[in-house]
Amino acid sequence: EPRVLLALDARHPNGNFNLAVCLEKLGRWEDAAQQFEKALDADPQRLEAWLGLGRAILALGRPRDAAAYLRHAMELAGADRRLDVFAIQASKLLEQIDQVDDLLDQARAAAQDGRTDEAVRSFRSYLETRTDDGPVWFELGRLLVSARRKTEAEAALRNAARYAPSDPQVHHE
Repeated sequence: EPRVLLALDARHPNGNFNLAVCLEKLGRWEDAAQQFEKALDADPQRLEAWLGLGRAILALGRPRDAAAYLRHAMELAGADRRLDVFAIQASKLLEQIDQVDDLLDQARAAAQDGRTDEAVRSFRSYLETRTDDGPVWFELGRLLVSARRKTEAEAALRNAARYAPSDPQVHHE
């Protein structure tokens, strides 16, 4: 029981790690990330905790931060063949991050070339995985405004304001 271990020693690496895994399975990503961080405070070389932290941060919609944690996990795995399974998991998650970033690049290129429908589809595909990316909602909203798709534009711009409340560009337009 992870909570019992933590009651005895709040810095116990297994207690924090096991609690993090339980929280991750429950989809409680913020709590899981905090527990993975505590496990790493106690044991900074624990590869599984770096990998778990990367997964949790990715689920929270912060892919660039997640990529840094996953790359660190891969560095720790190094040439140790026993850790290949962890390196493979980290590599697959990094591929997913790159694929989503490619969607954003495709959306921007299509918008630049005047292929509005393709750009809108790519922006929406990107936003399915990164729903809280306010600046990208703003880009989509501006594209929809230029395409005279008012209702869709209003919805996208509302999301931009919702997810980027302190971004002056979003609130200026």
